[in-house]
This record gives sequence, C-alpha cells and structure tokens, in this order.
Amino acid sequence: MQPEVSFEMDLYQKTSENQILANNGSRKLIATIEGELIIRTQDVVVFQEDVLLLEFTLALQAWINQILTGENTNFSYQTMDFDEGPILAFIYIEGNSWRITSIWARNESPMIDIMSLIVASEEFMQFFSNSLYKMYRIRPEHFLSSM
Repeated sequence: MQPEVSFEMDLYQKTSENQILANNGSRKLIATIEGELIIRTQDVVVFQEDVLLLEFTLALQAWINQILTGENTNFSYQTMDFDEGPILAFIYIEGNSWRITSIWARNESPMIDIMSLIVASEEFMQFFSNSLYKMYRIRPEHFLSSM
C-alpha cells in the first residue's frame, strides 16, 4: 500500500490591498504572496519551508497539466527567491511510483503513487485558490500566462 500524501499551507503574510491593486496580474505580485508549505507522507513531514505560494501553485498546475497528458515529467520547483537550483521536486521512479525530494527535506519520502500525488496537489491548489480569493479577490489562474 502506497503512503498518503498531503499538502498544507499557512498564508501568514498579508499583502496590502494597495500592493494587490497596483500589481494585480503582474509577475511582481507572484513574488509577494508567500507562506509556509508543509508536505507530509502519512504523518511524517517531508518538507516544511516558507515559499512563494502563488509561484509554487502555478508551477504545480503546469506540472499536473503535463502529467494529465500522459507525460511522466518530473516536477521541479525553482523559486525566484533561491537561485541555487530546485528546492522541491517530485521524481519519477518507475511504474506509478514517485518520490518527493528537497534540498531542505525534513525526512526522506517513501515511494508515492502518482494518483495520490495528483489528488493531494489538486486539493492543495483548490484550497489555495479559495484562500487567495477570500483574502485578495484574485485567482491563481489569472497568472498562468505570467509563468
């Protein structure tokens, strides 16, 4: 049985409404919405760091779009805040097995079934989108062309 995976977040840094209005739809706004991202497999924390949550969500959406077209493409999250390579990756191993890796990993990730990873990613993106809309009245989809 493959372990469950979950994504959690804390949008703790409130961006001012003036900053949202001034930069709405621009790449600059992607760099202002940040918070803590936690990824767990079963109950073990694999990743827990502050990241640019909007930037992460957009990269995750692009990866899922590739996976859903049948490409077993690795996910590699490189942030504009850290230029020494990807800070988080989902690496294809074989079959339906993937592994979460990070240069800042708290614990080693076991093998994860791709469907568990996709479901957890989609649930996170929906939760983030709803939270972003509730706080700022914007949706991540408005920024997809910025990536």
